[in-house]
Amino acid sequence: MSYPPGHDVCARGARRQFFLQGRTSIQQNNRSVVPLRLWADGFTAAWKDPRLALGYLGGFVARGDSVVLTTFLALWVQVRPRLSGAD
Repeated sequence: MSYPPGHDVCARGARRQFFLQGRTSIQQNNRSVVPLRLWADGFTAAWKDPRLALGYLGGFVARGDSVVLTTFLALWVQVRPRLSGAD
């Protein structure tokens, strides 16, 4: 069976639309953006939606892991030549 070009993109879009039905859209308002208020709104949204909380947790772990790896990679690059005697 032969499918037309781009059929997989259409199928993925249809699946995404199906799974996102019933989700509320983001409502925009004109209040000023205050960082502490944004943090509080995000925490409140994560408290109400466990999937969002899991996404926040995953992002936090990934960023933390990235910071630790890049920090120790830089230290290793500086220390390794000294340990091998290339002072």
